Amino acid sequence: METYPSIPECALQKQLASAFEIEDDCSGPPEREAPRVFAQSWGPKSTRRVFVVTYLWFGFYGLPLGTGPRCPSRFGMVPATLSGFITQAEDVCWFANPDRTWVLISGTVGRGSGRVLGGSAAIFEIGPEQARAIWAAPPSIGNLRAYSPPGSLRWEIEYADIKRFYGGLPNAELLDIYQIDYPTQTFRRLVHQPLDPRR
Repeated sequence: METYPSIPECALQKQLASAFEIEDDCSGPPEREAPRVFAQSWGPKSTRRVFVVTYLWFGFYGLPLGTGPRCPSRFGMVPATLSGFITQAEDVCWFANPDRTWVLISGTVGRGSGRVLGGSAAIFEIGPEQARAIWAAPPSIGNLRAYSPPGSLRWEIEYADIKRFYGGLPNAELLDIYQIDYPTQTFRRLVHQPLDPRR
């Protein structure tokens, strides 16, 4: 990245995947274990470029957000709230000023069993100097499906409320939709409703 700062996002992703002996041609959803790269274009007047590289983590380990190794241009983190989860990442939004990217990380508990597999999700704001969680999914949820439709400036999560689900209560499976207001760089929840209104 330092010797070739204008490297296309896909080219860097393919190089990193190759290091993990995973084939990735960037033509579709990557293998779950493959690194994901999010970066904005390098223009002729660019002086700095932020790369976001995510990859699967699994196991009960990790440092709380913000305590990982840091230096002015690079740092790492394993959020403690997602330790033990098999995760995936999606690019949600990029803001030019200040330069930062919102990434949706979601996953389910590894080696879990039952009708509801525990899950969690969070939006991380990542910039040149820091990464921080700006949103987190409700606690005690499972069967999570989290996604950000391309170019939509929103993210959606479908999930089961574990206590309501196992208690046989209505409205145990829910849909939440969050919308981003790009000019103010904020978000709000637009939808909070049962997945099946008849239940």
